[in-house]
This record gives sequence, structure tokens and C-alpha cells, in this order.
Amino acid sequence: MTWLPRLATSVPFVVRGDSMLPNFDTDQYVLVRRLGRDRGPNRGDVVVFRHHLRPGMTLLKRVVGLPGDRVQVRSGRVYVDGRVLDEPYLPSVPHPSDSGGTPDTTKPLDREVEWVLHEGQYFVLGDNRNPSHPGRPDDSRRFGPVEVTAIVGAAWFRYWPPGAWGLLPSSPPGTA
Repeated sequence: MTWLPRLATSVPFVVRGDSMLPNFDTDQYVLVRRLGRDRGPNRGDVVVFRHHLRPGMTLLKRVVGLPGDRVQVRSGRVYVDGRVLDEPYLPSVPHPSDSGGTPDTTKPLDREVEWVLHEGQYFVLGDNRNPSHPGRPDDSRRFGPVEVTAIVGAAWFRYWPPGAWGLLPSSPPGTA
């Protein structure tokens, strides 16, 4: 019975593309719970939002920065207010400065950006930050913060394919 209110305020969304691998595959279906007017998403939430530069396009990305945060992307890492962001949802790959290795999955954040988020602004990134895909990144590194008014809601349940069926993790990460 506790799911009924969530279902009543949810809309379906089909994942398109590989920007959220390995956590979301293309053609997976998720339910997205609409957020109330007085509540924005939490850090770590996976949100669906309307792309402000491409009318009619919606994207699925992870929230890494909240209103009031100073978000920096540099040397392959995300920093929030000067501290490295703990991202347990990403594959465990050593950072080049930690091990001397240079695996491809540590290179995608080489485009350095910094944003101070104002009220109602969120910084979003895809989980798959591999730079080998043309046109990447299609996230806040390219188009800046997402306004809360553009956010449709937060994904909470995966219902297709059947093998991936279930609740999505809801414990937001913190900073290390």
C-alpha cells in the first residue's frame, strides 16, 4: 500500500543512449516520481529533466550538485565545495593520480568546469563518463545547471526488462 501514492505521482520514462551505463541500459523503463513544488531532488538522485536548449527532449542524469554548492570538475574528479565527491554508483576504477594507471573511464572529466549553483539550480552528470562517444558530454559540463522547473522527477523504480525489475537505490552519496 505504501507504493500507491508513489505510483499516483509517477510517469514512465524510457532510457535512451549509453550516458548512464553501467547503471542504466538503453531501452530500460523506469518510473519517475514527480517532485513537489517545495522539494527538489537530493544529491545522488537520478532525475529526468527537459533539456532547455532542445525543446521536446528529456534526459536522464544523476544530480551531483545542489543549490548553494560550488561544483568543480577537474583532473577527472568531481569536487563539491572543495571536497572530492564520493560516487559509489560509479565503477570502481583507480584514478591515474592514485595508481599511475590511465584507464579510459578516468579521462572523460578532463574538461574542467566550475559552477556556483544558485537557488533552484542543480548540476547533473551521466554515470558513463567515457569520452570515446562523439558529442559527449551532454550534461551540465556542456549546458550548465538544470533549473528545478525543468526537472520532471526522480527515478525510483525500474520495470523493464524483467531481469532488472526493482526499486532503485535511494541513499544519496556524500562527500569524502
